[in-house]
Amino acid sequence: MSLNNLIAAAIIVIIIIIVYILYRARVATPPLTTIPVPPPTTTTPTTPTTPAQSPPDTTTPPTTPAQPSLPPTQPTPTTIPTDPWTYEPSPMIPEQAPPTPPPATPTPPPTTIPTDPWTYQPTSTPVEIVSVPQAPVTYTPPPPGSPILSTKTLPNGKGQYIKYGPNAAYCLDLGNNSVASPWLQIYKCFNTGQMKWIIPASKGQIKHFNHPTYCLDATAAIGKAGGAPLGLTLCKSGVTGQNWIYDPATDTFCAAGQCLNNANFKIANSNMVQAYPKSGTSAQKWLIGNTA
Repeated sequence: MSLNNLIAAAIIVIIIIIVYILYRARVATPPLTTIPVPPPTTTTPTTPTTPAQSPPDTTTPPTTPAQPSLPPTQPTPTTIPTDPWTYEPSPMIPEQAPPTPPPATPTPPPTTIPTDPWTYQPTSTPVEIVSVPQAPVTYTPPPPGSPILSTKTLPNGKGQYIKYGPNAAYCLDLGNNSVASPWLQIYKCFNTGQMKWIIPASKGQIKHFNHPTYCLDATAAIGKAGGAPLGLTLCKSGVTGQNWIYDPATDTFCAAGQCLNNANFKIANSNMVQAYPKSGTSAQKWLIGNTA
């Protein structure tokens, strides 16, 4: 309740009290009595009598019940709603651009699988390697006193080099010195066990110096006019393809009619050596050397 309301209530209470007092005073006062005045006489004047006073009003006027003291009214605090949708303004979210779609992945072109059996597809039938006829290379025997032994000298049964006759700087070599998938080739001669061979005194097995249980083998070329890659297999007795004969008259190594042959007369590192039917060409001429 405000101060103005308290003052107004107090004034009203005071007015009520005043009205009540006036009312009670009017009720308690008796009406005035007219006293006749006697005519004057000569007699001894009488003492005027005092009119009788009404007994005092001993009645206790009713008291106004005291108003209970009310505690001052505190203003009700204004509750500010915290719901951002009804009161607080929502923060402005900047408009975002739509996400950029990822670039389309180009579809790779279909893989073309080559059908050339030499480069991709395996074949279930043996592939014959045919030597392309080329002009024979002129063969000139090494001059006397060279490190190459004479073609008339028989092998000494120790680790030696089998050199290509038309160019004695190239030797018969086991590629990568591996017997897992042997590849016989010519390669520029240098001092290494993978180019050395244990050659019999007259005929028999030619064993690899680093792998003496493996022998040169011409079995795969037997009966094939086009020959086959020269093999290196486990040495076994009685295998005709491992029974090599060195002919010093023609400088050839042959087994079962198949001779060591430098494919296509090509003089280059890693050129394949075949087992090929005896042809008498310079591709089949080989020399035996003790040094590289």
